[in-house]
Amino acid sequence: MSIYKPVDPGLFGGALRSVPQNIPCEHSLLGGILVNSKQSLELVEEILRPEHFADPVNAQIYEKALLMYNEGRLVDPLTIIRHFEHPDELVWGKLNPREYIAKLMTAMVSPRLALDYAREIRDAAMRRELMALCQQTSDLCSSPEDQKAED
Repeated sequence: MSIYKPVDPGLFGGALRSVPQNIPCEHSLLGGILVNSKQSLELVEEILRPEHFADPVNAQIYEKALLMYNEGRLVDPLTIIRHFEHPDELVWGKLNPREYIAKLMTAMVSPRLALDYAREIRDAAMRRELMALCQQTSDLCSSPEDQKAED
């Protein structure tokens, strides 16, 4: 007799699980970076990478801000917006680039909170990675005929 007890996945399986993300945190941190780039980026650049952002637009803004900061250039709303004026560069949703940057600015946090927000963003990214690994493991377990013990 097996000690394994299958879990009833419900009507939709795991399809309706929400993906860990914290978009408001992403917006607030980016707004803070655009206002206080030196203080904010000094605190977060070692622990936060662009791929930690759930929203690809936010990831590209952060990546560009890091690049500019590391080159010794000023990072603020006016300097960063010039890099995203071409509509084919990013998908901005319903907002144009200037509106999106303005939205980030209204959500900004002080540099004092930047590290906490960066940790929240990184934590959500780690949980997304864990979910993906668990899904891969589950998929492998569900179709053992495709895998041999040597694999």
